[in-house]
Amino acid sequence: MITVSSLHIYPVKSTTGLSLTRSAVGARGLDHDRRYAIVDPDGQIITAREAPHLLGLKAAIEEGSVVLIDTKTREAIRLGQGIGEAQRVGVFDRETTGKGSTEDVDAWLSAYLGRPCRLVFMDDTIRRPVLERHGGEPNDEVSYADQCPILLISEASLADLNSRLDAPVSMQHFRPNIVVKGCDAFAEDTWQHVEINGIPFRVSQRCERCVFTTIDPETYVPHKRQEPLRTLATYRRLPKGGVGFGVHLVPLGAGEIVVGEGVSFE
Repeated sequence: MITVSSLHIYPVKSTTGLSLTRSAVGARGLDHDRRYAIVDPDGQIITAREAPHLLGLKAAIEEGSVVLIDTKTREAIRLGQGIGEAQRVGVFDRETTGKGSTEDVDAWLSAYLGRPCRLVFMDDTIRRPVLERHGGEPNDEVSYADQCPILLISEASLADLNSRLDAPVSMQHFRPNIVVKGCDAFAEDTWQHVEINGIPFRVSQRCERCVFTTIDPETYVPHKRQEPLRTLATYRRLPKGGVGFGVHLVPLGAGEIVVGEGVSFE
């Protein structure tokens, strides 16, 4: 039997994930996931690819709101839901919008990163479509995640990868939302539809992995030999180039999923 073994969200894009025992699911994926992002003065999103120190920030959900914590100093700041008019936000080669934060939050983040930056929030009025090239269909939408609302990976796939590495990596290297167990390695590659607790999901594409996977989530230091990306490249090449690990899902309904629930697929 295939079951959900863990759930993870990343309320502020590129910061450390938060593990959950249950989560609401909507059109944009798991509740609170990547609804905030940190941007430079031009509105371009800052990610841990170029600022690995972002992984030293961890979000918590307290009374329905997000609190961002410096894991080294334990200093924390509560994030609002966005204020003012929507402003331009660049997510790699795409543009969307976001609402700004208060001056104290922006100052706190700028001091942490050592560079000017701002926090933006995607409220329910902002729509960002899933692109057709990523398996998107009309009315599919996504938060500030790179491409699609949800990333699913099986424990068996990670075990297969680790059997090929000199030093094993954790699931945190790949930043999934849903982790499942009970299936064969890379079985998720073959799924077209998934259902969990009555919520249907469409598998939109296999996830192409990037240099983010080579950054140690504990030390924030990139691997000198670009592992595990280098090893994945030896046996996980995608037809259009790049390497794949995990699959992207688009929710086709809403509800709640809980760790331990069964997963069906076709």
